[in-house]
This record gives sequence, structure tokens and C-alpha cells, in this order.
Amino acid sequence: MIDYISGTEVKETPEEVNAVQVFSRILVEDYKYPKENIQTRPQFRVKARPSDTKKEYPVDIAVFDNSNHTDDTLYIIVECKKPNRKDGRRQLEIYMQLSKAKLGVWYNGEQKLCLLKKVVNNGITFEEIPNIPEYGERIEDVGKYRRKDLKAPHNLKANFKDIHNYFAANNVGATLPEIFAQQFINLLFCKIYDERFTKKNDIVRFRAGINEDKAAVAQRIKEIFDDVKERYADVFNKEDVITLDDSSIAYAVAQLQPFCIKDSKRDAIGDAFESFIDYTTKGSQGQFFTPRNVVKLMVNIAQLAYTEKIIDPACGTGGFLIEGLKAEWNQLRQQYGEEWPEKELYAEEQKVAIKNIRGIDKDSFLGKVAKAYMALMDDGRGGIFCENSLVNPKFWGVKTQEDVREKTFDVVLTNPPFGKKLKIDETEILSLYDLGHKWKRNKNGKYEKTAVLVDAQPPQILFIEKCLKLLNSKGRMCFVSPESIFCNPSHKYIVQYIKERAKISAIISMPEELFQPYTHAKTCVVYLQKGKSKPDDKIFMAIARYCGHDSRGHETSRDDVPLIQEKYNQYISDGHVDYDHLGFVITEKEIVNNIYVPKYYNPEIGQRLQELSETHDIVSFGELEEREIISIMTGDEVSKESYGTGTIPFIRTSDIANWEIKLDPKQGLSKEIYERYKTRQDVKANDILMVRDGTYLVGTCAIITDDDKEIVFQSHIYKIRVEKPEELDPLLLLALLSCPLVKSQIFAKRFTQDIIDTLGERIHELLLPIPKSEEEKKRIAGEVSKIIDYKKQAKDMIRKVVTSVVPSEGEDAKFMTLIVD
Repeated sequence: MIDYISGTEVKETPEEVNAVQVFSRILVEDYKYPKENIQTRPQFRVKARPSDTKKEYPVDIAVFDNSNHTDDTLYIIVECKKPNRKDGRRQLEIYMQLSKAKLGVWYNGEQKLCLLKKVVNNGITFEEIPNIPEYGERIEDVGKYRRKDLKAPHNLKANFKDIHNYFAANNVGATLPEIFAQQFINLLFCKIYDERFTKKNDIVRFRAGINEDKAAVAQRIKEIFDDVKERYADVFNKEDVITLDDSSIAYAVAQLQPFCIKDSKRDAIGDAFESFIDYTTKGSQGQFFTPRNVVKLMVNIAQLAYTEKIIDPACGTGGFLIEGLKAEWNQLRQQYGEEWPEKELYAEEQKVAIKNIRGIDKDSFLGKVAKAYMALMDDGRGGIFCENSLVNPKFWGVKTQEDVREKTFDVVLTNPPFGKKLKIDETEILSLYDLGHKWKRNKNGKYEKTAVLVDAQPPQILFIEKCLKLLNSKGRMCFVSPESIFCNPSHKYIVQYIKERAKISAIISMPEELFQPYTHAKTCVVYLQKGKSKPDDKIFMAIARYCGHDSRGHETSRDDVPLIQEKYNQYISDGHVDYDHLGFVITEKEIVNNIYVPKYYNPEIGQRLQELSETHDIVSFGELEEREIISIMTGDEVSKESYGTGTIPFIRTSDIANWEIKLDPKQGLSKEIYERYKTRQDVKANDILMVRDGTYLVGTCAIITDDDKEIVFQSHIYKIRVEKPEELDPLLLLALLSCPLVKSQIFAKRFTQDIIDTLGERIHELLLPIPKSEEEKKRIAGEVSKIIDYKKQAKDMIRKVVTSVVPSEGEDAKFMTLIVD
């Protein structure tokens, strides 16, 4: 990986990924230290003892007073080596003892400890402090922030995780994650309230000084919370209190005080909830909150007017509603900002919030959080209701029934709960929905609803129907959906249902990392407009490969989402767009088999194939099959009881790599079981095995040699045989299947089904770029032949060495792990 500070390549260790790189970025982006004042590689070194001239101790992150990196200018030592707080502090004190550094930080990616070194009576003591100063700030001024000095944070999740872990380790009293979440969100509301109601030149109340008494800090925060409760009495109860101990309150305040939470690039409340509620609690309810960059993209796509009614029927902490309200206010000010006085604009904004914003969530805590969030943003809280959106509205409260009626909303913005284990099986709910019934295909290929209810249905599918019902005749809907709904054959009836009621105007693929580390679900953003789909309707598509954070939730510099937003705006403004994966347009009539996954239509692949047309013949797998040049079949599954019954390899997807079957397949079958499948599978030399289903292995190939023929291969693998080698050399085919252009097609045509990806029948659509030159084809086949021979020789040498160590039975076996001792 590339080191954030030095730009040099470093080993990707857990310490480096989770701590050093994360805190390096925090120092620069949040604490504003210049990169030239920081050293990570090569590591700065400090003395282990007074006589240590070699300086034995390497510092993970060294921060200096200026760009001269010397012993005398060393200001902060950051250590990330030790995994726990006690050992981390001990090591940090040792490193600081003989150095000139005044401050030290221990950080392990989960927790943080800050130390101030003091020289007292010719001795050194270390005092734990709540935080380090920002660049240019004095140590004694930490906590003395004026409202205008607060800055937008870049990575609140790291701070939230640190605070959560501090609470878990140190808070006296409550220890349940749900209680911590409620208490921490109360603190966040105090912070946002203080940001809103403190004049720009005044010192904020939400602060904690270096030497300030923790009880005094806690008391000041509790007074802010009393103000919050008084101002928003319809949201908070008088009984609501902050029950965290003084130390926990002071620690949390110290971590948050430099920032303006209101200006966060992310949904601070959603991030807080996800940081404090364990995955097992959150995941079981499908509560994965949408990152703010995606929320902004969706609000932008919806093109909101200040007169339009918005609803989110699964509103969670209110992220979509907040951004939707901001967009409507912006549109109002764009239209009337120069004509109306500020007082009138503000009054109209309140009307917009009260009249246009509606949200529902069945979780009472989240509903309360959304109400409070809306209140602190300047109202709209009266439109938030705690109900189950999917039940018959007659079971809702009277006010909800009055304010949330079908066919009355202009826009739905939502990310309904989803998850492979989430199912709605109550007949009272299923019977309310067309998509709660079974559908069957008639003789014309169209799906028809039956009178029979499904046994269970994922909530995200029922939510699609519910949202369409909420919209008026010209309504629009932008929502997050599992991508599988728009490509899997089992979901074609859902796509048909949608198209009979709305046009699919945009669909944007999101990377798998979007909701990680909480779930690996592959999702997309879908934009619908009420009205029956027509063949010439245009569909904007895009593929986001990066989303601004990695699989661990750490912020990264790569983010395709705002780039796609720019492309979409260009498309809306100009009617066309420069085609690449970040934005392209196709028509409804170009859609194949109701597949709406953007990568399937990636224009970059088509452009590359077209460029090769003069030098290559572009031939599909299907055409080769029709001409009987190749044949394709899949393997078989055997029971797990068959594993280990003999030495015949049972080849699974993980046993295929680098054009060969691994020397150590994990499972062996008996001769009797092999004979059962031998004739049907009919494995011969020069057959190609290719992974059909899996997570990352789809498309991986191996060619069968004479040593590999006696095998059984599983159903997740294709066997591809060249029936006419005089027309297509199997060695050339192996190279073609492995070339980047074909690999790109395999990626584009593999879809997630349940929890694994599959290429399925779409293998027949692959286009092979076969060189027209006979000499080139022979050259490639010849090179592949040499490689296969070298691989076989290497396998033989490995086998010979291994079996010579200790003589074993079955030394003539072709696969190492199946040699019986």
C-alpha cells in the first residue's frame, strides 16, 4: 500500500492499515498539521537509553514543530504498535522519556490515548489529556474554541469508534450498546444545538479544556441538554437525562469539540448509530445507513422543487429527509433569494419543512432521533412518525393516517431495510401487496399474479410496491436496492411490475464496499418516474467503482460518486454525455432479458472490441457452440459424506488457479464414486475447466493434462471442450479466456445470486477476440504450450521432493494431499 505521508510503498499490515495510515490522515485533515511537518517513512528514531547513539526506537508517526525533522523540533510522538491501552501507554512513555516531544498519542485504530509530558523538580511525569492541540494552537488553549473556529470533520467514524471503545472500557454504570448509542446521540444533539445557537465570535459551551475539572465539563453539557429538552419538548421527555459518568462525557466532548458536526460530509447521526450499535443488532434489522455522498447523489437526481412533498417510509435517522429539505430550501432561495427579505425567506423555509417533509420508521428510537435531527436543522419534526410502513394504514395513528396518504407524494427518497435473513411472512401484510403473491409466466412470456401468497418476501421488495403507491401520477422515486433484483431471473416479475407502473430513468451500480464493514450486499441506486415504460425511453447508467471508503469503513481519496453526479447533471443539462463507466445512456429497447445492471452494458468494453475489429475476429461463445466447434457442460455435486473416501480428486472452484489444477486439492473420492460420474463428465486432456460460480474466482481457468484426467469436478465449474481443434486450438482458447478484455466481459456478466456471483448462461454471450493472423494464433498457442509443459515439470519436481522426504503409500498419486501416509 502507499503511505499517506511519504507517498512510498509500505507493507500492508493490520497495524499500518487500521492505525498508522488512519491517524496520519486525521493529523492532516482534522488537526491541520502540514504533511511536511510529519514523518512516517523512513521512520524517525528516538533513544532507548541516554547512551543510545544508534537511536533504537522507531516512531510510527513523528510530528515536528516545522519542516526540519530533528531531535530538537520533535513535538508529538504517535505510537500504534501495542494493541491495548495499558501496554500502549507504557511504550509511549518510554519513547517520550528521552525525546524532546511534549505530546504523545497511542492509537490502535479503535482507541486513542493522549499524554502531556511535564518536567517537575528535575523529574518527568506524564498526564493524560483529552486531546492534542490542532496545528498552531497552544496546548493550554485546547477547549477554548470560538464558534467560527470549528471546522468540518473528515472522518467522524474514527472518532466515534474511539469514543465508543472508551465508554465500553471506562464508563461506570450502563454497558449495553443500545444505551451507549442513546447517550452518545444525546451528546451529539447538545453539540449540534451549541453550534446552532452560539454566535460566531463567542466561545462554545460544548468544550473541555486540558486542565478543566471533568465534573465542570459534565455539568455544562447537562445544562446544554436541559436547553435542548426545553426548546424541543415535543421530541425529548423531561425524564431524558445524560447518565454517562463525568470522565466519559469529558472524553467524548474533547474528541468532538474542534469540529462542526452540522457541516460534516457524512451523516453524523447515522455514523454514530452504526458505531455504537453492534452489527448483530443492526444487521438483523437491515439497518445500514446510506453514506452521505450517495444520499446527496440521490437528492440531486430527484431534482427537487420547494413545492414538492417528500417521504421516506424507512427514514432511520432522517438522512434523506435532511438533505431533501436542504435541497428544497436551496431551490427556494435560488428562485426568491434576491426578491424576498431574509425574514420572509426564513418563514417560507419553515412552511416548506412543516408541509413537505414526511418520514416513517418502525424503530421508536430511530424515529425519535430523526425528529430531533429535523428539529435541530430547523424543523420538519412534526412529519416524522413511528409506524410500520408495510402494515395496513388503518393500524397507524390518526395523525399518521392524515399526513401520509397514498397517491399524494411527489418524491420518495429511501433505502429500505434489506438483508438475506430479513423476511416478511405475516399473511396480513403479504396479502396487501401484489408482490406478496406468487407470480407465474404465461405462454406469451409475461408474468401474471396468482391468488396464492408467497411463504415470505424480503421487505425491500414490498417497499418498492409501497413506495409506488405513495406517489402521485407524476411522482418520482429514488431508492437503494440490492442489485440482484434487477438482474436475477427469479426477480424478472418484479422488474415487469415496476415497468408497468414507472419508467426506469437511471440506475447506478455501487461498489460492494458501500455498506461495509456492516454488510457485503451489492447494491444500486435506482430512479423511477411514474408512467408506463416505452421502448425509446432513455436510461442513464453508471458504475461507481469507489465510494470514498474502503471495506473497513476507513475514508479514502477515491470516490466515483460525485463524479457520477457531475455526469448526470451534464446529461440532464445537455441531453447527452461522454460515454464511459461513470455515465452512459441506453434506451429501453436495448435492454436484454430485463437485465438493468449497468456493468452489463459497460460501453468501454464495446469500444475496445470495436477497435480490435480490423485485426481480430470477434466471435461469441454461442456462435462457436452453434458451429459445434466447442461444447460446454457443468459438473456435479457429491455428498460431504463422500469426502475423504479415496484418492480421486474432487475439484472445487478453489482448486483452480493459474491455468492448472492445484497440486493439493482438499477432497478425495473413492474409485466407486468416480466410476459413477466418469462417463457423464468424460474428462479428457485439453479440456478447459472454468469457474462458473463464486465470489472472486468466476472466470478462473485450468487446462486438463494427462495427469489430471481422473477427477470429478463440481457443479460450479464449466467444462469447455474444443470439438474441432483444427478450427480452434484449445491452448489458444485458454489464452483468450484469460485475456483482460474477456475477463472484463466475465466481470460484466456475472451477477450476484443469493450470496455468490454466477456467470450462468451468460457465458454464451462472451465475445472472443481471435487474432486473424494464423501466425499470431500459432505463436500464442505455442507460448501457452511451453507454459503448460513447465508447470507440469514443476509439479512433477514438487511431487518427487515431497514423496522422498518420508516414503508413503501411493507415491504414484498425482495430487500431493491425496497421497496416503
